[in-house]
Parts: sequence; structure tokens; C-alpha cells
Amino acid sequence: MHGEDSAKIDFTSVIDKDGTITCELVSRLEYTVAEPVLCFSLLAPATAIDNCRVVDNTGGFTRLALNRSLEPGISLSFVIDYQSPDFKAANRAWLPLGCYLLNDNAQVLEVHGVTGGVSQHIDRVTVNSIAMPGQFAVVPKPSHLRFSGGTQTISTLNISAAPEFRAAVTYIEALISRSGFESLISDNGTVSGVRSDLSLSPESYEIEVSTSTIAIAVSDEAGLFYALVTLLTMRESGGGVIPVSKIEDTPRFCWRGQHLDCARHFYEVDTILRLLDLMAMLKLNRFHWHFSDDEAFRLQSDFASSLWQDTAYRGEGQLLPGLFGGGAGPTGGSYSKADVAKIIAHAKSLYIEVMPEIEYPAHALCVNRRFPYLRDKQDNGVEQSVQGYQHNVVNPAVPDTQAFFEKLCLEVGDLFPFSHIHLGGDELPDDSWNGSPMMDSFKSKHQLVTKEDVQGYAMHELAVKVRANNLVPCAWEESGRGAGGGIQNDAILFLWQGVQKFEQLASMGYRCVLSPAQHTYFDMAHTSDKSDWGANWAATVSLADTVNWEPVPDNLERYADKCLGVQGAFWSEFTTRDKEMEAMIAPRILGVACKAWCKKGAVSREEILSLARSYEVIFRKLDWQCAPAGLYS
Repeated sequence: MHGEDSAKIDFTSVIDKDGTITCELVSRLEYTVAEPVLCFSLLAPATAIDNCRVVDNTGGFTRLALNRSLEPGISLSFVIDYQSPDFKAANRAWLPLGCYLLNDNAQVLEVHGVTGGVSQHIDRVTVNSIAMPGQFAVVPKPSHLRFSGGTQTISTLNISAAPEFRAAVTYIEALISRSGFESLISDNGTVSGVRSDLSLSPESYEIEVSTSTIAIAVSDEAGLFYALVTLLTMRESGGGVIPVSKIEDTPRFCWRGQHLDCARHFYEVDTILRLLDLMAMLKLNRFHWHFSDDEAFRLQSDFASSLWQDTAYRGEGQLLPGLFGGGAGPTGGSYSKADVAKIIAHAKSLYIEVMPEIEYPAHALCVNRRFPYLRDKQDNGVEQSVQGYQHNVVNPAVPDTQAFFEKLCLEVGDLFPFSHIHLGGDELPDDSWNGSPMMDSFKSKHQLVTKEDVQGYAMHELAVKVRANNLVPCAWEESGRGAGGGIQNDAILFLWQGVQKFEQLASMGYRCVLSPAQHTYFDMAHTSDKSDWGANWAATVSLADTVNWEPVPDNLERYADKCLGVQGAFWSEFTTRDKEMEAMIAPRILGVACKAWCKKGAVSREEILSLARSYEVIFRKLDWQCAPAGLYS
């Protein structure tokens, strides 16, 4: 890159009425750029409409040759579109990201382009707070509340607890200290006794507030931690005044999760730790760590050392180009085993378990680029993923494939004490393996017919191996398909396409975690406004939408024991900086926390909107950016 030329080319793009994208380059250089090629990424492959031509695509990453030279001070305009009619630019996030220019000598020139993040200028609604006794505002809403009249002013608590509960006190103080809150624990604070009550279920607690004291009952450390989170939240949201009350609180579900996609965008370790802190403040207890996908494998591995070393960074000259805003790069990073240990220890202090994910058999573009022998060399098929990638599926008919993933899963699983490992199993492209002679023989040998049969069989075999090594297999909902009943092995399935498959999978014996994209995917745009940010393939998801659904409807109560819980998800296709993730997650994470903890129908649309306004002070203390109130409903 020319040092003196840095940032002297400006790029703008707008969505036209017909959904195409008109782009403009303006150069402030003192020389002409001959034969310019603009490189950028979209959500899916681009096509040229006017004054340009596509040189090549790798999924949404495109090299676009412009039809004339870029001259100083003279704008160069051109029009592009998404290749598939199923994709139409909906808002700013759908415009070209990570732009840079190549000149006729293949030198990289920096381009100023689209910047990401939630718009702060959409003002659709006015949200009013609902008055609550003593300004009581806690998310998730406790199971039972009784207000007795009167209030108590608290600054700190003098906790009297048995030794087996003291760790929870230490952990809450550490959380408070690093989060910017005033201390909650001191020797001269409000007298607060803690008693053990083994009749309470795990993670549950009771709090009784009088005008002068506070009594807490718990059965375990996590229960005390959550009780103290509740008191901290009451103090902060109520300005130090809390109501005289009796709180009885127990979680509805044991799995209360949040997912983060670190494959499409590399998040710094400190960002992940801050997300865990936010989760703990909302009584979420499962972190689904997605560090493996088409675009990267970001975890240190001894068995497959070149996999993480060669895919951690992308850009010009890398194994993969600047997908999803990666730019000229090198962009990215990887997580060492020391990073893993740090994240797990931090999560443990917040009563959060960490589950890693390995993608199999699809979403394996980077694996195939590094280890092409995991596909049939004679496969002449034309399968293409929904993201536009060709050859992103490994082939279970190749003997080395199963052995490779077994070793990788067991190595990764050994790093995570939770002993759950997610095996992927989603978005298998149409026509997968249709051109593979090895797969034809494999199907005949194992009496398989469809691609779903093959995936179900392969997932089952991998699950057998991880189960034999004391790991609980988990997978996306598609892994329950196939003639043999899918992955089986007492696997936990994650439902993302909606709740409609819950009855079928539960009736097959599968335990499920519900994460419907229409309600819990925080990468979805809040609104349909073109100045907003995010995807919309599932829906636009407002804060109100996060509570406007029921995990286990009344007619499916017979399967209630098969629903382990609820999980939010954040996919990072549009994320180029860590901070851009924050206002996509907050305040919508409040709705997921309520669905995961609260009783059926406990939180209404009006309540979640009001609670979000109350929680703005909490987000500020955590230094966590929050979407503006105009996007809440």
C-alpha cells in the first residue's frame, strides 16, 4: 500500500429503488489508477450490472474490474447487485464492506467505505417506562414477587454466609469491581443473612427485604450469586432504594444461552469476557463459542496445527480472501490454549459453562482449502452453499474424513470441562456429493439414499465417538434428519429455523434448545428501515419480538421435559469491529434472558420495553453500547 496514498480514495454506495446498488469512487490521488479492480465483500455473491465486470467470486467476496481508469477528482460510478434473486440489499449492512482497490500492478490502495453498526438516528416510537414499586426493575423478571409497602435504602450489604457459599460473594465482588459499579459488599452494610435451604432447586433463591435487613435463602453457590445480582440490579435501577418485598425466584430452563460467531469476525478475548459479564448480569449460564466455520478455524490445535495457523487471518495472499469485511488484511486472529483457559476460568466465576463448536460436514470451506484430501478427488458435483461457497462440504465417504474430525473433536473437547461439544450439521447444500463416485459406493454399502441420510449417518458415527469419550454431542436441528433417525446418541439439538420442528424432534426423543432466528438472532436488523443495520432473511427482530413467542406451547406440554432451554445467537457476517456487536445484542438480550428464565407468559411486550429503559443505566455501567429506544418495538 502506498503510505502517502492511504485513505485518499472515497467510496460511497446506495440502495436503488429496484434493489440494485449504485457505487461511486472518487480519487484524491495525484495520479491515475489504470485498470482498477475493486475488492469487497457482500453477504452473498455479487453480479455486475453496469460499467463493471466480475473477475471472480469467493462467496460474497468479489473482485470487480471497472470499465475505465480512476482519474484524480473525477467520480467513477458503477452498478452491482446480488447474484441470487433470493438476496436483495435491505439496509446499510448489505452494501459492499471491506473495500480496497488493486491497480494495474496489483498494488493495494486503501478505500474509505461503509462503516458499520446500529443507526442512532432511527426514531420510530416513543417508549414510556411503566411505574413499578420502588422503581423495581430486574431482568429476568423473578418468578414470584410480593410487595409489602415501604422501602429500604441500601448502599452495601454485610453478607453472613456459610463457607460453602463464600465463593459466590467473591465472584460477585470481582464482577462489580471490573464493571464500574460501586461495591456491594462491606462490613458496615445492611445486615444480610444467607441460609441454606436444600428444598430449593439448583440456581434458585429467595430474598426477603424488610425496612432494615435482608434475608437470603439458597441451595447452592449459583443461587446466592443470582440473588446478589438481583440485589445489585435493584440498587442500580432504583437509585439505591429497593422495595420491602419477598422474592421467590427459580429458572424455568437449565439451558440459558448466548452464542457468538468468532469465525466470521475475530473478537478479542477481552470482548468475550465482557460478554460473559453481561450474560451473568442476566442469569444466562451457557456460552456457545462458534470459532469454526467456512471462513476460519480460530482455535489452537496440535493435531491440525496448519488449520488454525493458515485460516486465522484472511486477505490478499492468504488462504482465504477478505470475506465478510476482511479487507486486504491480513485480518483476524486465533485463540491459544491459554486464551481458552482464561475464558473458561472467567466463565466459571460467573456460573457459565462454555460449549465449543466444530462444523461437520458442511461449513468446511477453510478445512477443504487446507486439507483437500477430505473430499473425493473425482467429485465433479456443483453444490453451492447458501453463502455462495463452492466445495464447502467434506466427504464422509473418504476414509480419512471421519478419522480427521474424530481426532479434532476429541482434542477440542478435552479443553472444555463442560464436556459438551457442538458438531454443526446445518445448511448442507443441495446436490452435496452428487458428483462423487466414492459417495455412490458409500450410499450403497450403508443403504443410504438422500443427502440427509448421509449426513445423519455421518453425524451419528461422529457422535458415537465423542460419546465414548465422555462428551455430550450437540448439533443443529438438521442433524435429526435421515433414514436412521439422525445423529441420535442422546444428542442435544439446537432449533434455529423456528419452533415448528420441536414436536417432531422431541417425539423422536431429542432434547432441544430453542433458538429461533425470528426471535433470538441478534444479527437480524431491528427494523426494515434502510438506515438500519443487519440481516433480514428470517425477519426483522425488535426487542418486543424476543418475548413474543412461546418455547413450549400448551398443546406440546407433554414434551416439556425435552426443552432444555432458550439461546440467543449473534452471527458476525456484518461485523468488522468488536463494538459493532454490542448495540445489536443490547437490549434484545433482555428478551432472551426472560424467555430462558421466566415462567410461561410472565413478561409482556410492554414490560420488556419498560425494563429495557430501566436497564439503560446497567448497560452504561458495563460500558456496553445499547440500541436507541426508537428501535425497541
